[in-house]
Amino acid sequence: NTALGIVVTNALFAKTALAKIAGMAHNGYARAIQPVHTTADGDTIYALSVGGKKADLNLVGTLGAYAMQRAILRAV
Repeated sequence: NTALGIVVTNALFAKTALAKIAGMAHNGYARAIQPVHTTADGDTIYALSVGGKKADLNLVGTLGAYAMQRAILRAV
């Protein structure tokens, strides 16, 4: 199975920071999907920055993981 996700923030982040946020959001998959990240999975998360607010990268990534977990549980 493949899970596709997106994390959108109104904070301003560069491309490398958005890649880190997407990577952190993958923790939400691990919290909600069993088994996860197998070799047959095509799991992907994209991160987008659509604003100019200042925000902490770690906080946004952590909240992204929580939101991803909740979204998956709600969808199921």
